[in-house]
Formats: sequence, structure tokens, C-alpha cells
Amino acid sequence: MYATVGIMLAALVTYYAGRLMKRETVQRIAGDALDKAAKPVKKHGVLAMFAANMLPTPPFAVQNIIAGAMRIRLWEFLLGTLLALIPGILAWTVFGDQIMNALDDASKVNYWLIGGVVVLFAGFIFLTRWWLKKKGY
Repeated sequence: MYATVGIMLAALVTYYAGRLMKRETVQRIAGDALDKAAKPVKKHGVLAMFAANMLPTPPFAVQNIIAGAMRIRLWEFLLGTLLALIPGILAWTVFGDQIMNALDDASKVNYWLIGGVVVLFAGFIFLTRWWLKKKGY
């Protein structure tokens, strides 16, 4: 819970940093594609933030600055960021607990729980890809 709150606060700070920066400064950080990307990103704010946070690049702070500069609505920014954290939170919670069980006593490992989470992640990936394909992305 603390890590999630910390990540969300860091996201909020860098988002507002982007809103306060001059357009030229953000243009130098983001590159020439900033204006071209702004319209679809603003139109699909939650999806754009979710997708950006699921990809390994650009760095978290940079993408949040860019999101602030593009004037993505705050609620869409925060929701997209939070949704992108959920898979990692679940993975660390479930697998971390099971690793501790394995280190403590291997008979305490719940393989059904691990398998269920793997199936859940696979289903999530499948449904996300299907939905994006249906929307034409």
C-alpha cells in the first residue's frame, strides 16, 4: 500500500511539473513527435497512460511530465497510472508471499494460487490485446 501511494504521489508531482514547464522545454524532452501524439493521447487518456506505464520506455518521470504538458485530464492520468500498477502489485503480493512460504516450508506453497494468478495474467493480456485490436490500435 505504501509503495502504491508513493508511486502515485511521484506520478502526481512529475505530472504537475510537466504542466508548469514551458512548452519548448517539454518539446526538447519529448522530441518532435509531441504535437503529433498529443491529440490521440488526450482523446484516450486512461488508455494512453495505462499503455505508457506498461511499456519499458520512456522513463516514468519523463512520461508523466509529457502527460502533464499534453494536459491529459488529471483523473484519466491517475486512473491509467493506477491500472498499470495493478498487475505488478498482484504479482509481488501473490508471488512474494509464495516465495516466503517456499523459503519457510515448501509444503506451504499454494500452487493453485500461483496457477490461478498466471491464468489471470494470461487472460488479462488476451482481453487487453483483443480490446485494443477491436478499437483499431
